[in-house]
Amino acid sequence: MDDEMERLNHPYYKETSGLYKYDYQAEPKYEGYCMDDYIGAFIVWIILSVIILFIGIFTWFLEYDVGVEGIFISGQLSFIIVGGYMFLGSLSARASFNEEWYKTKEYNDLVKTQTDKDNEEIKRKNEEIIEWNNNHRQKIEAKKAILDIYRVKLVDILKETKNTLETYYRKDIIYPKYRSLIPISSFCDYLQSGVCETLEGHEGCYNKFDLEVRLDTIISRIDDVIDNLDQIKFNQHTLYEEVVKCNEKLDNLSTGISEMTNNITGSIEEVKAKTVAAINGNDHSNTMLEYYAEETLHNVNNIKWLQQMDYIDRGGHAW
Repeated sequence: MDDEMERLNHPYYKETSGLYKYDYQAEPKYEGYCMDDYIGAFIVWIILSVIILFIGIFTWFLEYDVGVEGIFISGQLSFIIVGGYMFLGSLSARASFNEEWYKTKEYNDLVKTQTDKDNEEIKRKNEEIIEWNNNHRQKIEAKKAILDIYRVKLVDILKETKNTLETYYRKDIIYPKYRSLIPISSFCDYLQSGVCETLEGHEGCYNKFDLEVRLDTIISRIDDVIDNLDQIKFNQHTLYEEVVKCNEKLDNLSTGISEMTNNITGSIEEVKAKTVAAINGNDHSNTMLEYYAEETLHNVNNIKWLQQMDYIDRGGHAW
């Protein structure tokens, strides 16, 4: 039960995933002609016009029949040439920019569509994970509530068993030094096998047990017994059988607890109410309840036997 509670106190939850971010490409910048380019071209046009003007004046002085009209026409031609060059260059730059811009937009639209699709799938899975975690958390809380109730009952039974054992010991049949599991189980082996007939005396159980402890023939510490169970199979037979039974019972209880807590339905309050009712009603519907009933019956029978022995010791009187 402690192992199960430890697992419940450190539950596993699924983790949600973060959304993808758009991996956009930066939009291209227009690198065509700007105002500075036009100003530069205008300055070039002025320079060309001045050069042509000087050429016209120079030829006029040389009596070439160029005239003012020729100078004006030459200036206009230079403007048309420079302006046309800039216009055609601008058209080429704009066309290149538009092509790059549409490619980038097409790519970004595709990325956005795919990212939105992926994020919708992530959101759907995250919602499933959140729902699973919430249900898992509710089941864990219900399991812990049940185990707390069973633990309380188990503690009560343990107290009853200890009280029953103390009642036996108060009969002073066993000397206080030997009132523990290992000596008592060894005494059972000695008496049942006929090796000893009494507890006291040179050939009694006390003396034989002390001798075997000194000779390391038997294991006298319970921790060593658990770690070396196969070594006590023959020379501490009763102890071996009881430890094996105890381990089997613990395994069955552990399996039963897992099965019981994995089949929980209803709210925590409903589960707690059903569990209390089952325990109080001496129900045998699961492994834990069977164990409680068995141990309770065992304690009751022992108490009855002790009461009968007291009655006999008093010579058949009730007081």
